[in-house]
Amino acid sequence: QDSMAFLDIQAGVAEVRVIASGVGDPLAGVQASLLAPTRATRPLSPVHLSATSNGQGGVDIRWVRRSRDGWHWLDNVDVPLGEEAEAYRLRFVPNVGAERIETVYRPEMTYSAAIRSADIAGGASSMTVFVAQIGTSALSDESSISFSL
Repeated sequence: QDSMAFLDIQAGVAEVRVIASGVGDPLAGVQASLLAPTRATRPLSPVHLSATSNGQGGVDIRWVRRSRDGWHWLDNVDVPLGEEAEAYRLRFVPNVGAERIETVYRPEMTYSAAIRSADIAGGASSMTVFVAQIGTSALSDESSISFSL
């Protein structure tokens, strides 16, 4: 009789090894392994990052999300979200000073004039922003953009 077992694999597991044994198989069974088994459940990394001065001393940061559920590129139509909620983790890494992490719920954020002034006062002259989509089971890979302060 044929049977199949489903494995509940936790996010972040580096490798899964499975041993199958059936009638007529050697005593040790047959082993197979899979690296990064939950990778396919992670969202895709954001694309088309831009950083534009907003005329008020701040910088508007925008990007386009991608989805595992929407592979067709249709003009003027958003791809389906493919996650339980839309959320992004941004890491602000100045060339001098401490890293900051922010969470936003739209594909945009303003790096304010006040925070920019504080980073400059701390000695920073450039900023790199890393953006990852927060998925249902894990973070996407990060995309990044750098700009001068």
